Amino acid sequence: MFAADIEANKEKLTAEIKGKKVCVIGGAGSIGSSFIKAVLRFEPQNVVVDLNENGLAESVRDVRSTEGLYVPDEFRCYTLNFAVPSSPVSSLARVVKRSSRN
Repeated sequence: MFAADIEANKEKLTAEIKGKKVCVIGGAGSIGSSFIKAVLRFEPQNVVVDLNENGLAESVRDVRSTEGLYVPDEFRCYTLNFAVPSSPVSSLARVVKRSSRN
């Protein structure tokens, strides 16, 4: 969708993203999964969060089976339901903390 913009800014995007953690909330949806594929070209470490566990599993299969797509060793997915009363902010904080241990 933004292919021309991405290509025009490829060097800057690489400098800003390569090796850094990118947290994608809603990563199992159509926009989130497209974003993940677009950002993986710039070699980040990814953390993906969504409430749809099956969608996350399908997204991981899709990413890992896409030929030529960079998949970091630390590509992690977590299910997190923001509708559950147990503080979603603290749940997200735990996810971020767990992903930053390495």
